[in-house]
Amino acid sequence: MSLKTETLATNMCNVSKQKGLHEIFFSMAEKIPEHIAVIWYENTRKEISYQDLADCVLKMAQMLKVNGIRENEYIAVSMPKGIWQIISTLAILSVGCTYIPIDIDWPLERKKKICKKVNARILVELSSMHSTEIEEVKNIYADEALTLNKIDKIVQGNIKSSAYVIFTSGTTGEPKGVEITHESAVNTINDINQRFYIGKKDVCFAISELSFDLSVYDIFGMLAAGGTIVIPKQKDRKAADRWLEYIKREKVTVWNSVPAIYEMLLTVAEAESEELPLEKILLSGDWIHKELFGRTKNITKKCLFISLGGATEAAIWSVYYNVEEIKDEWNSIPYGYALSNQKVVVMDRENKECPPGIPGELWIGGVGVAKGYVNEERMTKEKFVFYENDRWYRTGDLVKKDNIGCLEFLGRIDYQIKLNGYRIELEEIENNIAKCDSVERAIVLVTKKNGRKHLAAAIKPFIPETVKTVCDIKNITTLKSDAAKTRGAAVYNFLKCFIETIGTQKNVVDKEMKPLYSLWNKRVEKVTRIIEEENIELKEILDNTFPVYMSIFRGEKDVKELLEYPELNPEYISLESPAVKSFLEKIIRNIREGGRKNRIGILQARTGKIANQLADRTTDQEYILFDTSAAMLERAGRERNTLNQYEYSVIRQGHIENKYVGTCDIVIAVNVLHQFADKKEGLRLSNMMLKRGGKLLIIECGQEDAIALITSYVLEAKREPWNKQFFLDVEEWRDMLAHTGFLVNTAEVTDEDKIEYIEAISKTDGIKECQKDITNILKQNVPTYMRPENFYYFSEFPLNENGKVDRKKILSIIEQQYIDVQDESLFTEAEHKLAGIWKKILGIHSVAKESSFFEAGGDSLAATKLMTELKKQYDTEISLTDIFENPYLEQMALMMEKKISEQNEMIEGEL
Repeated sequence: MSLKTETLATNMCNVSKQKGLHEIFFSMAEKIPEHIAVIWYENTRKEISYQDLADCVLKMAQMLKVNGIRENEYIAVSMPKGIWQIISTLAILSVGCTYIPIDIDWPLERKKKICKKVNARILVELSSMHSTEIEEVKNIYADEALTLNKIDKIVQGNIKSSAYVIFTSGTTGEPKGVEITHESAVNTINDINQRFYIGKKDVCFAISELSFDLSVYDIFGMLAAGGTIVIPKQKDRKAADRWLEYIKREKVTVWNSVPAIYEMLLTVAEAESEELPLEKILLSGDWIHKELFGRTKNITKKCLFISLGGATEAAIWSVYYNVEEIKDEWNSIPYGYALSNQKVVVMDRENKECPPGIPGELWIGGVGVAKGYVNEERMTKEKFVFYENDRWYRTGDLVKKDNIGCLEFLGRIDYQIKLNGYRIELEEIENNIAKCDSVERAIVLVTKKNGRKHLAAAIKPFIPETVKTVCDIKNITTLKSDAAKTRGAAVYNFLKCFIETIGTQKNVVDKEMKPLYSLWNKRVEKVTRIIEEENIELKEILDNTFPVYMSIFRGEKDVKELLEYPELNPEYISLESPAVKSFLEKIIRNIREGGRKNRIGILQARTGKIANQLADRTTDQEYILFDTSAAMLERAGRERNTLNQYEYSVIRQGHIENKYVGTCDIVIAVNVLHQFADKKEGLRLSNMMLKRGGKLLIIECGQEDAIALITSYVLEAKREPWNKQFFLDVEEWRDMLAHTGFLVNTAEVTDEDKIEYIEAISKTDGIKECQKDITNILKQNVPTYMRPENFYYFSEFPLNENGKVDRKKILSIIEQQYIDVQDESLFTEAEHKLAGIWKKILGIHSVAKESSFFEAGGDSLAATKLMTELKKQYDTEISLTDIFENPYLEQMALMMEKKISEQNEMIEGEL
């Protein structure tokens, strides 16, 4: 930009800044009374001139006076998009008051908190709306003002008074109100209008909500320029296909939104091969991807593409960058340079200015800086500071300057994030979720799905202890067997030979296997002679696999190589025990007594042998195989039992898929609980899977079986489980079960080999209802844009080296794709085709018949892409409304079949 243009913009700001937002509008109404100010859509298209709009504003101002408002009061406004938002805000400013925008969709509790924070006595609504009842707040209806006379004069000249208060997210769980003066807002508006040549020929599409500060420019920026505002219907706020119609019909020239909203429009325009009348694209509030510039050039003849940035606390925008080309070295569009009468500095942690190239916190100074946070003195002092005799706002944004002073946005320096233009304090969401009785702790994060950012909540449910009860432990003496002794003899003879061979050949033992090799040495030292009564069959197996063990201990082969030998698979060996066989009969009896359609979880299902054994003896059950190893479940998936439904789910560091939390009737754990480093972890996982009153059926080893030395110990070599208290007696399990929300019903143990059997009942309330509780609390306290789209349940949160919750680890777990195990064999042809389109758009591996497009990761942008893809592939008309109303795969497939059928009938009728 030339120096001449810069000087002109600055001078114009200085000339105009002595007027308030409403005064500039009334001046324009005198100059161009017949010009169209606003076009809006209700049942039909409507428009209003500047003069008629001014008359309505003056009548609405009279209504406020009649209701006893006093100058400098805060007045809340809550109504759907439309002309009355503009009339109401202008009227409030005209009587010297401050408007407080409140979304109609916000929770009642949030509305109450905001009104209380600003001591609002009046809430302006429409008579057609259901009144928002807030104690000590009077509701008045804007659309009843037209019968009144106009006020004689408007309040003028007080540019230091507050124009609006916009509430943003707060760390304490309470929203905080940013108070902006007329002077600050007018400074930004005049600069933008002058800098980018916005005038009376321009038409702006007002997509932003009144509670979002981009709306300040949509309304007052266009009215100051003498332009026209186009307002879509409230219900069309997310319908990009409808936006396209508005833009073409009204010849919209100015687009002002966050990048994600603009990309929705681009997607539809590209699919329709439409050239748009847009001349100025204003994008702000989030990262702007470089590709948006090129895509814009493809749908417009000549268009300014402008990046804007800043903070609500600094009057809409403080920096700009007019994009004329895309440079290869850019990660994203630059943040840019300071607007007129505004200043930016990059500060380090010691509050010293950073030199070019060094990242630091962005501070904003100048005319745009807010008065502070309403009735939040401590927070205002914290965020609004003095430096070199000027007042600055500390944004919390991480930026750096290049050698010519251009800012690059790098992210945030705290837990505050920007999402779709909204600034959100993650701690506010966490604090609200923590109010839920069924939640022990919550961590809220931003995750990416399909390249788009979403809010996600990691939840650790609260599992209260049960009252310890006395439970008789039944000793079983009828299951004696010599099998364990003869197996032990074969194992110890094998180990003795193995250790001697390594010593003779001077083989180097791999680092990871050294602890186990040392343990084997200790065990063999206890055996004073060669044992003759050994299991011949096992001896032959061990002789044949001797080279395999050698390769494993040298580090040449993976320990999983043992799984290729079924006889050495711990699951197979466990099933050979007479005691285990007897206790499995009890488990089968429990399943049958529960009838059909039980949901049965198998904890640490490994390669699925236990599941198959149970499924062979039961019918019409749903088995979910859970395991911490995806590779194990892949093996299990190769051997499907056809009598029952099988599903598979990976447990990643304590995380269970949401769809399985609190849904199991029975959880079965056969010889696996002792393998958890923290024994309570396996029990907590089991309780998270179970419904209240669901059964946990346990078979466990109470002592070491020699066969474990050469099977499970080898497979778990990295974890060295034998260095901990590996096996527990029944009394210890009983106490742990009480600690983790269970009541023990039955406990048995065999005398000979100490095989244990326990039946326990889940007494935990609320895990299944946990998400409902959270949803209800969030609905009551935070707006929709602050509600996590997905919830992820953890028995424990992973910790970092400092013992703190590892947010990065949680995020990586959340963003991992689960193994593709969905059964699509039952899909119809239409569902198969549609599922393929979903996978491509959402970047997922599998889709279930009952999947919702939005639960699978879709958002408004993805839905827009889906709409355009369906039009292309099916050659039929479909709207975004069709997708929102038919989000499930089966439902959407039927909807598409119906549309195609109707279209074919119309064509045949024409013929």
